[in-house]
Amino acid sequence: PAPAPEPVPVVEPEPEPAPVVIEPFQCNVFFKINKTVAEAPERAKVTELAAYMQKYPECKVTLTGYADKGTGNPRINSRLSEGRVNYVADLLRNEYNIDADRIFTEFKGDTEQPFADNDSNRVTVCLTK
Repeated sequence: PAPAPEPVPVVEPEPEPAPVVIEPFQCNVFFKINKTVAEAPERAKVTELAAYMQKYPECKVTLTGYADKGTGNPRINSRLSEGRVNYVADLLRNEYNIDADRIFTEFKGDTEQPFADNDSNRVTVCLTK
């Protein structure tokens, strides 16, 4: 009798890789009254944000600047919130080489107050997507 043919190995297809789910990253960079430059502990938050954005090059960030309603006036607070958001955006671009097309900025002055505590509204809120 003829020898039995060798069995053909069955090749299982590779499973599809699971989609990568990127958790959004949020940080709040707080400022002293009447300031548009953050102190070292707050600036460290921008460093964390930049590291996240470097790890996930497809993510973008929205930076929203605010000023507290309890001090200043609408004109001053608009200028402060714009300066605060530009400060964070400039750090991301110039210190950490994050492309400008990944950074979206808006500033609300004192028209919105994200925090109940007045002084906490001297802030740039950073949220990735």
